Amino acid sequence: MPAAVQLKGAIDINKFETSFISLIHRHEILRTRFKINSEGEVRQFIIPIEDVNFEITQKDFVGQ
Repeated sequence: MPAAVQLKGAIDINKFETSFISLIHRHEILRTRFKINSEGEVRQFIIPIEDVNFEITQKDFVGQ
């Protein structure tokens, strides 16, 4: 679910990203995928914490 927000003021991007990673690690629903298994059934799969690859990309669109 793509989204965009505008934040004002100084932001510590490392702390911001660390906060999201903490949430992802704590809540399985944020690491959940639905895939078709070998029997052709749709199943829920939880991505292991060590396989999570999350990063925040910062872009400045001011003036565009």
